[in-house]
Amino acid sequence: QTDLPQKTRGLLHVIGPGAILVGLSIGSGELIMWPTIVAEYGPTMAWAPLLGVFLQYWVNQELGRYVLATGESVYTGFARLSKAFVYFFLFISTAQHLAPAWAVASGGALKALIVGTEGWGETYFWTWCTFLLVCLTLFTARFIYRMVELVMIVLTAVIVLGLMVSVALTSGGDTWKGVGEGAMNFGFIEPEINRFQFFAALVFAGVGGTGNI
Repeated sequence: QTDLPQKTRGLLHVIGPGAILVGLSIGSGELIMWPTIVAEYGPTMAWAPLLGVFLQYWVNQELGRYVLATGESVYTGFARLSKAFVYFFLFISTAQHLAPAWAVASGGALKALIVGTEGWGETYFWTWCTFLLVCLTLFTARFIYRMVELVMIVLTAVIVLGLMVSVALTSGGDTWKGVGEGAMNFGFIEPEINRFQFFAALVFAGVGGTGNI
């Protein structure tokens, strides 16, 4: 047992990779799926994203402490208990990025941003557009990491400013009252909501944990 090493570089020199990982972990659940659900059904299920984020926070806290205490990844620790955990983590880490809900939600967001929700083109067309944009970003850049970093900076600015403008234009006293009531309405699920949509949003709100560890 020994003390942690002293930092030799400033915060701005080491925040780049961490910022990208945080961007991956705060993704479709928090910024796409739940705003869409709230826009359609209201904040009556506000308890669900709060639950997902709460569980993600504590799970990541304890997993981080395990890594600091043992010097090995939690994947290795789970594998010590049973080899079945290896295949389990491989499955969920792959499935979460192949789930069609993620890609389609991103395509829908791009469509709403450019032409509006009722604008030209099917959602699947815009989904393919997002896929092509990702390919261009990864395969045409001279330095892939630098390009990804620049894209993340632009996206972060657009998301933060967009959220601030949206909240300022749409929220009021009644809105925040509804959010508070939805947060206390634990276990309630709107009868009209698609069960797969609700499950995907609830899972994605905490799915960043597997990326963080």
